[in-house]
Amino acid sequence: MLIFEEFIDFCERIFDASKDDESVYSKIYDLIYERYKQLDIKELELHNGAPEKIKKFMEYYSGLVRLTPERAKKRILNSFGMLQRLREEYLIPVFASDNSTVKNKKALSCSELKTEIKFVKGIGPKKAKLMNMLGIENVEDLLRYYPRAYEDRRRIVNISDIIGEEKVTVSGKIVAAKSTRTKSGMWILSASITDETGVLIVNWFNQNYLRNIITEDKSICLTGKVKYGKFAGWEMQSPDFEILEDSEIVQRIIFPVYRVTNGIHVSNIRKAVRNTVKYADCLDNGLPSALESKYELLPVSEAVKGIHFPKSDYHLKKCKTRLVYDEFFFFQLAALYARKITDKKNMGKAKIFKGTLSGELENSLPFKLTSAQKQACNSIREGLKSEYPLNVLLQGDVGSGKTIVALLGMLDSVEAGYQSTIMAPTSILAQQHFENVNNLVKGLNVKTELLISNIPEKDKKEIKARIKNGEVDIVIGTHAIIQDDVDFDNLGMAVIDEQHRFGVKQREKLINKGQKVDTVVMTATPIPRTLALSAYGDLDVVIIDELPPNRQSIKTVLISEKKSKELYDFIKSEIAMGHKAYIVYPLIEESEQMDLKDATSMYEFLKTGPFSGTGVGLLHGKMKAEEKDEIMQDFINGKYSLLVSTTVIEVGIDVPDATVMVIEHPERFGLAQLHQLRGRVGRSHRKSYCFLVTTDTSPESYGRLRYFSETENGFLLADYDLKTRGPGEFMGVRQHGVPNFNLGNIVEDIDILENARKDAKEILESDPGLERHEELKIYLYNNYKDKMSLIDIG
Repeated sequence: MLIFEEFIDFCERIFDASKDDESVYSKIYDLIYERYKQLDIKELELHNGAPEKIKKFMEYYSGLVRLTPERAKKRILNSFGMLQRLREEYLIPVFASDNSTVKNKKALSCSELKTEIKFVKGIGPKKAKLMNMLGIENVEDLLRYYPRAYEDRRRIVNISDIIGEEKVTVSGKIVAAKSTRTKSGMWILSASITDETGVLIVNWFNQNYLRNIITEDKSICLTGKVKYGKFAGWEMQSPDFEILEDSEIVQRIIFPVYRVTNGIHVSNIRKAVRNTVKYADCLDNGLPSALESKYELLPVSEAVKGIHFPKSDYHLKKCKTRLVYDEFFFFQLAALYARKITDKKNMGKAKIFKGTLSGELENSLPFKLTSAQKQACNSIREGLKSEYPLNVLLQGDVGSGKTIVALLGMLDSVEAGYQSTIMAPTSILAQQHFENVNNLVKGLNVKTELLISNIPEKDKKEIKARIKNGEVDIVIGTHAIIQDDVDFDNLGMAVIDEQHRFGVKQREKLINKGQKVDTVVMTATPIPRTLALSAYGDLDVVIIDELPPNRQSIKTVLISEKKSKELYDFIKSEIAMGHKAYIVYPLIEESEQMDLKDATSMYEFLKTGPFSGTGVGLLHGKMKAEEKDEIMQDFINGKYSLLVSTTVIEVGIDVPDATVMVIEHPERFGLAQLHQLRGRVGRSHRKSYCFLVTTDTSPESYGRLRYFSETENGFLLADYDLKTRGPGEFMGVRQHGVPNFNLGNIVEDIDILENARKDAKEILESDPGLERHEELKIYLYNNYKDKMSLIDIG
């Protein structure tokens, strides 16, 4: 059987596919008539007036075969408007106008929105504590606690009509119910349900409290997956259900399904929302009416009601569109508005320079800048010349030359009379930056200093004095730079490397060490454009999407664990040539829960077995920072030729003679993380290799790893990872600060995200202080004030 909405969707697809093909015009009516005969009449009759309208619709197209092709095509093109009007008339409720919403709001006591959840009918103190764990403190929280999924119960299936193991909704009477306990202590509640066409056996496991609810002679509606048992016939395990009163008709509606915790049933939340949904009329709108009209958005009150109790898929889509737009728009507006406030607060003198120092460095380089590097340099240079502080996210693939771009900007700042600094997350990385910068600025009369925690106190004190007196032009260091006793004479530019490794407060401390500090935050983890838009709504994103032409390609090979001996022999041959190798494992130590190799056990095996007589080092995240630095330095200096590690080495470490990267259980990592690990080799003219050693041969896993082995572009990998695994699984999402949107999905809803950002920018460009948008400004401060105080840090 077909429900009304499915029939409309089918007709639209047929008309759309046939509109430009005259040869099939004569067949269209027969196709839609076959589906018309399959309509579920009982469901259709729930839409008052719909049976008559559908009948007229069918009559209008019954004569299609007798029309000329021109007239037939015109009638087909008319169908799209007719089908849309049917949707608007029957698939969404009659929505309240703005005036009636205001009227409802006046009739309600809107202070009820702040009523504690324990006072809501059917909740009470005990359940309230559990709901608090879900983030539901009051009625407004409950209304904003959106369903995680939906059960479509518009189609009720007769038990005798079940034809395959699928998810269905059935309705019937409980004719028998029995609760038993197994020898292992498990409670099983079994019930027999009949709808007069057949019998369905339903089982619930370890839910013995249901024995007082699932009792004989009660009417029940169940939704779940059925399977056929050899002895009992059709069975359903632990379905969602509703007990119906004697006079209650089965509700052919879309039921909301909520995320719950032990002690709370989805029906508890569903009933609580039903009892309070009228207060959605009290929710602040916030959005300018011009934007509501522009996209034909539902009023927020109706969207909240509909997101909990949608009438159709079409209705649900319209509700979700409104709420997703709100999430994206207000986040983008808050980010951009906070940026403007910060820019105004920190506004200072534009930096004046000719580019002499940066020009001398560029001319002395043994290579030419790529066009992408030049564009990035120009973006930063223009920002330095502005009276507003520069706030840039500089992202580029491994080896794309972010550091040289940042250094050229720092030299422009130094020429303008300011100090610059680079803050790195580890001492090793800071030392690498220091050595590279020192080599590059030789002969430029630029003074540099390294400030890290393991420098002797006496030397540290002298370095800090020189920084304070303005004797140092570029300071390179770690967290040591942001200590309270480090003062700059005139800090003008801050570069933060692998910025997600620092907390917001740490970055804020660095920026506050100067007056108008231009900021460049760098990341070697390619972030898809969609992710960058949502995570860094207030930053100017500058991308270096081109690798230097002399960059070595890394041969990536996907192999079975059975080939380990051959792999070890290959690593030995590379070490014999003076090269180094990494072997990376997903775990530090052996786990009983996961059948995976671990770094600690494999280190013992490798150093006493296949690589005895070879220097083998162990590195993992549980070690102290000083110990990690020492081991890494020993690896760089040649004490170890093989480094057994976890992903602690994934970022920033530059060992030019490392040519082999082996990643065990690569299926456990995201593609962006694998790409970072692969980027630890191939950092010189030597041919380099990356081996993915896997035991997972599932099509999904193998497909991902095959794509990775054939692709070296980090941005393509990041997009692929985001689309296949989703934003929640993307490497570094939590670290990168991506907001936790309730409904918005930055992959699926990218069009809404881009529109929201564009609209927010246009409003602020025409009204920077939001003086002409007073209600919007108030809404922003009421709902985003805490977030805005940190957004501008980056």
